[in-house]
Amino acid sequence: MKYDDIQMERELVRAGGPADRDTAGSGVLPQTSPTGRRVCAGIVGLVLVASTAICAWAGQTVDEKASVSKDGRVDIENLGGSVRVIGWDKNEVTVEGVLADDAEDFVFEADDRRTKIEVIFPRRMRGNHDVDSDLEVHVPKGSRVRVSTVSATIDIKDVTGSVDLESVSGEITVVGPMESAEAQSVSGELRISGKVGEIDAGSVSGDVILDVPGGDVAVSTVSGDIETVGGVFESGDFSSVSGSIEFDGAPTESGSLEFDCHSGRVRIKLPSDLSAEVDVNTFSGDIDSAFGPKPRRTSDYAPGKELSFTMGDGDARISINTFSGSVRIVGK
Repeated sequence: MKYDDIQMERELVRAGGPADRDTAGSGVLPQTSPTGRRVCAGIVGLVLVASTAICAWAGQTVDEKASVSKDGRVDIENLGGSVRVIGWDKNEVTVEGVLADDAEDFVFEADDRRTKIEVIFPRRMRGNHDVDSDLEVHVPKGSRVRVSTVSATIDIKDVTGSVDLESVSGEITVVGPMESAEAQSVSGELRISGKVGEIDAGSVSGDVILDVPGGDVAVSTVSGDIETVGGVFESGDFSSVSGSIEFDGAPTESGSLEFDCHSGRVRIKLPSDLSAEVDVNTFSGDIDSAFGPKPRRTSDYAPGKELSFTMGDGDARISINTFSGSVRIVGK
């Protein structure tokens, strides 16, 4: 018998009054007064209610749905595990999945304009706990989706509206087409692909990888690396403190690209027939370019270097700035 069970029995006996001396130690339960019986029943009831409240959702499957607007808002919160959101042609939100063993409650609230989905855990949990809930959510394609997690991975696809995603350590994967995507992470990797009109992505130590055809892009990291795979951008703002920037793409004819790094290296791959004005500045880093003249010192008394040149008619604008990070520009 566990310590808690012993304590409970002691409380039950106390509630019923002193044990009958004739039955003490005989294995026969002591007699109790009506008041004692009511107290006993109340204590047992409280114990059962508390146990049910804590365990009601533990490891349970969920299967919910509601009719909603075609462009409504969907908010999803989940601590760990995974969140997968898929857009479809129905004006309906559905959620299926399995909740963590330590889940305390599950919320599914929906009206025409807003749907809320949340896995709730006790406020104070100590030691090892199961917080991994796996949710698959279908939403109307034009929805505005917001997902917030701690360690849960986030996967979004076929949502043509907008998404706003944040996670501490979970990986975030977004597949367009969609109007806009905002994604923020601390240590989780961010990966965005497909056609996305506007992208605002940031991380502390997680890498950010873009495989998109173009659009307006802003990406920032502290120590995470930034990588683009192709793409022709109307505007692009890429910045990192110590992470590297690997850019393979180009600006549109009237587009602009800006790269800022403190100590991280910058590697740019540009089309040889590009029409753009290019300016490179670094305080103590090296500059190596397949285009234009050799870099020149900015001062006889400081290690700074700069490089400026024109490709074609100079329609687009490209600016690269680092403090100690090296810069390399190659053609393709």
